[in-house]
Amino acid sequence: MAVLAWVAGPTGDFLREMFLPGGPQNIYGYRNPDVGLLIADLQREPDQSRRLELLRQAERLILTDAPVVPLVYYRVP
Repeated sequence: MAVLAWVAGPTGDFLREMFLPGGPQNIYGYRNPDVGLLIADLQREPDQSRRLELLRQAERLILTDAPVVPLVYYRVP
């Protein structure tokens, strides 16, 4: 168990950093090729509504796999 926090921006870069093999914040060794494909698509997609849908799809897969279990969620206003 560890305490870890991160700040997510609209680019989706946090997904690449945290959930791709070799990502600097992927300290738990998470690996899912489908998530990798979605993140790659996200990095190339210019349309914001499509980017949001790709983020949602990747998030659903990651949450289903549950490589981390968030105990606290907070938002900075």
